[in-house]
Amino acid sequence: MKYLNSVIKSTGCYLPKSVIKNAEFVGRSFLNASGIPLSKPASEIVQKLQDITQIKERRYEESHDTSFMATQAALNAFENSGIEVESLGGIIIAHNFGNIGPDGTQGHMIPNLAAKVKHDLGIKNARCFAFDVLYGCPGWLLAMNQAHQSIQLGAAKSVLVIGVESLSRVVDHHDVDAMLFGDGAGAAVLVAEESNVKRGILGYDAFSDCGEEVDYLRMDAPRYPATEDTVQVDHDRLVIQMTGRSVFKYAVNKVPQIITESLQSLNIPFKDISKFLFHQANGKMLDAIGQKLCELNNAPCIKEKVPLTLNELGNTSVATIPTMIDLINRGKIDGFEFSSGEKVVMASVGAGMHANCLVYQY
Repeated sequence: MKYLNSVIKSTGCYLPKSVIKNAEFVGRSFLNASGIPLSKPASEIVQKLQDITQIKERRYEESHDTSFMATQAALNAFENSGIEVESLGGIIIAHNFGNIGPDGTQGHMIPNLAAKVKHDLGIKNARCFAFDVLYGCPGWLLAMNQAHQSIQLGAAKSVLVIGVESLSRVVDHHDVDAMLFGDGAGAAVLVAEESNVKRGILGYDAFSDCGEEVDYLRMDAPRYPATEDTVQVDHDRLVIQMTGRSVFKYAVNKVPQIITESLQSLNIPFKDISKFLFHQANGKMLDAIGQKLCELNNAPCIKEKVPLTLNELGNTSVATIPTMIDLINRGKIDGFEFSSGEKVVMASVGAGMHANCLVYQY
C-alpha cells in the first residue's frame, strides 16, 4: 500500500541579534491596570517573573521589519533542502500583528506577509499560493495543517510554512507581562512523499473556545500613570493585554485534553510519544500542563521529553515551535535530536482562545 505523506523536508529560523536580559527591565516603572505603580521594587518583580516563567532573556529585532525576519527564516530553510524556491506550491505564514517596521507603529496587513515573502524570494510562479493565518499563538500548527491538506488534495507538492512575530513592538512597557515576549521567525518546508510507510503528519486536532475566553488575550490601550492627564495619552496605539490567570487555567485544562483526545483518535499509545514540543509561554505553565497530561494518561513525568527555548528566547508566539524544531535539527538544544520512526506531539494555546496539537512521525 502506498501512502501520500506530508513530511518536513527542511527547517530554518531567524533570531535577532539583540539580546535583552532581564536586568534591562529593572529600571522600568510597572503599573497595574488602574495606572497605580506596583508596590514592590522593579528588581523584585523582575526576579519573581524569572522564577515563575524561567525566562532569562529574549531577542528584539531592532533594524528590520517583520517580513525580513520571515524571509531570512525561509532562506535558511532552503539552504540544504534540495528544493528550488521557484518550484514551491505555496507559502503560508502565521502571525498576529502584520508587518511591523522598526518604528513600532501600526502593523501592515496589506499586502499580506506571505505575498511579501514570495516577492522577496523572487518567486514568479503565479500558481504558488501565498496566504496568511491569524489564529493566535497556535497559528503555525494550523498553518501546517493547511499545508498538509493542500498536499493531500494534490494542490501542492511543497509548501513553505512560516511563523513570525515582532512582539517587542506591540507590548505595554508599563505591564509586567511585557517581559514575556520576544521576536523571531521559524520556517519549515513541508513536501509530498509517496511511501510504503506512513509517516510525517499523522493527525491534527483543535479547540476554539470563543465565549468568555475570547478576550483573555486582546489588543487594548497601554497603561499610563493614573495622575497623567488622559488628554496627553496616545490612545490610538494598541498593545497586548492579557488576563494572565485565565490564560493559565485555560492552557492547563485544554492542552492536555486536546493531546489526549488526539492520540486516542489516532490509536497511538501515550508511551509511544518521544517528545512534546510545547508552545513556550511560561515555565510554570509548562510544568502544570505536563503534570495534568500525565495524570490524564496515567503516565510517569514527561519533563525529560520537553525541550525548552523560553529561557533564552521568551515567548515568540507562532515562531516558537518551528524555531524549536530547527534548533533541534541543528543540534543546538542539548539532549534532543530527532530519530527516524519516532513520534512527537506539537501543541500550542493562545488568543481566541484556541488550543491545538499536531502529531508527527519522523
